[in-house]
Amino acid sequence: MLNKKDINLSYNYEIDPTDMQGSSGSIEAGIKLKPLTNSDRLTLDLGIKGLSGKKEGVSGNVGIEWRL
Repeated sequence: MLNKKDINLSYNYEIDPTDMQGSSGSIEAGIKLKPLTNSDRLTLDLGIKGLSGKKEGVSGNVGIEWRL
């Protein structure tokens, strides 16, 4: 059983206890786009993710795929 404060014996640093209180929620949306031409070689991937609650923030991603 772990105590509220355990010690890492290899470097003698104190380790903070884990905190299981609070809650967070997330939502994520994305879309894949292809050009209007007949070429299936290019794909653009866009996404966004939002966090609320104890952890808050927004992140996004952009991806480009070119098939040979």
